[in-house]
Amino acid sequence: MGGAVVKGRPRANTSPWLPSLFGGDHQSWFNDPRFDGSFPSRVLPFLYLGNLNHASNVYMLHALGITHVVSVGECALVPPPHHMALHGSATASSCHRPGPAAHFIPGKGPGGHGSLWIEEREGRIKVLDIKGVCDDGIDTLEPQLEPICDWIDKARQEGGQVLVHCRVGVSRSATVTIAYVMKHLGLPLVDAYLIVRSRRLSVLIQPNMRLLYNLCGWEIKLAKERANGDERKLKKELARTLTWPYLAKEVHALNEKYLH
Repeated sequence: MGGAVVKGRPRANTSPWLPSLFGGDHQSWFNDPRFDGSFPSRVLPFLYLGNLNHASNVYMLHALGITHVVSVGECALVPPPHHMALHGSATASSCHRPGPAAHFIPGKGPGGHGSLWIEEREGRIKVLDIKGVCDDGIDTLEPQLEPICDWIDKARQEGGQVLVHCRVGVSRSATVTIAYVMKHLGLPLVDAYLIVRSRRLSVLIQPNMRLLYNLCGWEIKLAKERANGDERKLKKELARTLTWPYLAKEVHALNEKYLH
């Protein structure tokens, strides 16, 4: 307007940690050619759903105000090489290493300055690392859903921002996110599923059938908690649930057009 020259859109600076800790312009990761432009999806004002590379890019985490990370079956806590040399590689043996696009500062690399391992160790980001859950249709999240949701809710009450991730952000972490939305908003599974699906921009969430079945059980558990022993209320709550065969059929139909 009026011949004014726009030099570039302003960048958010939401964290006081990065300039002093890492030096220079901590927003340079955004303009780095290795950054693929992918961001985690904001499902709720305090809850994000993403992938392993998102969790590994602490510059992005701080820019988004992320204070808590839930790692579901995929660990972003990769120790620095000197630590692994001293203590062996067991601490990272169950982790898929994040891709090179997650690390933007030359010479730092995985596990050095700018890594989630350092941020968690120095208390700037809290991490809940859920181990032993593969996206193979065999492993279950049933016993973990309640403690994970409680951990996320505690982070919310503390004013935190939470990223939930697995490897790609479509199955295991999507399952956890759906479970939390069900509990936090008091919604049935179908409504929570559609909310998370609609917020996961450009990525199709697809919990495997075992995890979807876990969510059916979670829905019944939440219904019983809300009924609090009132049989009439319980019947009303359960009337909102869908049978497992019908739900599986509808999810398949919903996804089919995108998969063929």
